Amino acid sequence: RMATASNLSRVATARASSARSRRRRSRDSAAMTSTRATRVSRFADDYDVWLLDQFGLLHDGSTPYDGAVECVDALAAMGKRIYIVSNSSRGREGTIARLASMGFSATAFRGAMTSGEVARRFATRDADDWRTEKTTAMGDNFRRLRRAIDGARSEGRKARAAHLTWSARGAITLGEETNARIEIVDVSSADDAGDANAIERVDFVLAHGTEAIGRGDGKPCETVDEETMRALVERAAAAKVPLCVANPDFVTVSGETLVAMPGTLARYYVDKFNATHAGEDGEAYVCLMGKPSSIIYEELLWEIKAAGGDLDKSRVVAVGDSLAHDVAGGARAGVDTVFVRGVGVHAAELKLRALEDVLREHPDATPTHVIERFAW
Repeated sequence: RMATASNLSRVATARASSARSRRRRSRDSAAMTSTRATRVSRFADDYDVWLLDQFGLLHDGSTPYDGAVECVDALAAMGKRIYIVSNSSRGREGTIARLASMGFSATAFRGAMTSGEVARRFATRDADDWRTEKTTAMGDNFRRLRRAIDGARSEGRKARAAHLTWSARGAITLGEETNARIEIVDVSSADDAGDANAIERVDFVLAHGTEAIGRGDGKPCETVDEETMRALVERAAAAKVPLCVANPDFVTVSGETLVAMPGTLARYYVDKFNATHAGEDGEAYVCLMGKPSSIIYEELLWEIKAAGGDLDKSRVVAVGDSLAHDVAGGARAGVDTVFVRGVGVHAAELKLRALEDVLREHPDATPTHVIERFAW
């Protein structure tokens, strides 16, 4: 396992504490602003565009949750435009097909956007072609990564990246377009593992997974343990090498268990950066290509507008099981949100704690609606 339960708890707690200190506010009555509903049909008429998470909302990684298939069908029958917005490290191709293989109707969905797709687009497009360059998602962190990539191109070379990926969950294939723009540098050898200069040779670190280090030569990725992966990320932080996170989740559901995701690496990076560089903020060097960053919503909403004209954000709703990602991300994108509490990443926690107490720990993630599960 990439991260132990205690590590995950520390990561989540640190992130919540950081958010509170940055915003310098709390919402002691946060839960009071959320409406409670027993089923989606109670507020379905209020929205035309539905942005759905998948893992922890529609299914557990292999099996649909009770009522989820029927709920999607009911919304589609009403003419609702349904899209998947997922913190998946992989491209969006195949997203709907995988849902169809679980029993969902492929025709119910209008499309999908994944954080892996956003990362690919950001890394391979020129700055002038990146339409979210001037959106609210673009801060110093994104501009810094943009300069690192474009600076390499201006020197007549590919941008060099260390690649953190999966092994047991299936290595990420970068594809011809990415390989034409990005050179993966092998930092997995025994010599490099203890050499700080290895990470200094790259322009940025690309984190798709938490299990292995890409080699860049077509050979199988080098599977590593937690200590090695964390040490590599921390050396990147010490050297101020930007981190591009293609899946910002801390954990995801896999059946009855939670599996660590690359968002944990981002927290390790920020912790090390802040401890090494006094007076600076490590988050200014980390780019989250998915939720809770609004960049993934902005990219999809731009596509929806381009396909159908004007889009009224007051008629758009984001639905998910994670307060830190789905609800906070939807709020940052300026749309209403639905928190599903009975399944997904908070389900076990909410069997032991009151919803109000959990919401207080996420002051930037007060949902518009709270429901038990995604059912009609």
